[in-house]
Amino acid sequence: MKINNKEVEFKEIAYDGCHKIYLIQDEDDKKEAFSCGYDFYDSTKLKELWDKSCPLRFISTWKLEQIVGQFEELFWWWGVLNEI
Repeated sequence: MKINNKEVEFKEIAYDGCHKIYLIQDEDDKKEAFSCGYDFYDSTKLKELWDKSCPLRFISTWKLEQIVGQFEELFWWWGVLNEI
């Protein structure tokens, strides 16, 4: 999937319920996020989580590669997003 012109592959989303959105790319990511108490969501929920997050929201991979920084807009191709 392309998000803000960055190609990124992920299986799930870890979300803190407020503004931290992490893309989970492998089992090690998931184990670490689980141990930190994050909730997990299907990759198709990205837009929904983004929309309900507070203004400090951001998207990064769990390995901390910034995908969408705080106060940036979120862009992607809907056709690609809907295929996941």
